Amino acid sequence: MTAQPTRHPLVEDYLARLEGLLRGVEPGERQETLAGVREHIEASLAGSGNDDAAVRRVLDELGSPEAVAGAAYDEKPSPAPRPPATSRAWLPMLVAVLEG
Repeated sequence: MTAQPTRHPLVEDYLARLEGLLRGVEPGERQETLAGVREHIEASLAGSGNDDAAVRRVLDELGSPEAVAGAAYDEKPSPAPRPPATSRAWLPMLVAVLEG
């Protein structure tokens, strides 16, 4: 039996950082975003193993926690402090797909 991808130390660190950055987002939306990111990571790692290289590749493709949190803040209707912007213009679309 293989370990769950979301139990990998790199994934746990990524998700903890993302959760901290999402403090200003409504709790339900925060949990939905985190669940979508977890699902994406698990689906991306299915069949490829949980070795450090595979996990790093998936997290790099996903983008930094700051970028994912920024996309969540972009979808928030009221103004809220947001993390610094990144150059990953495709990320808001990815987050929308993950939430869908």
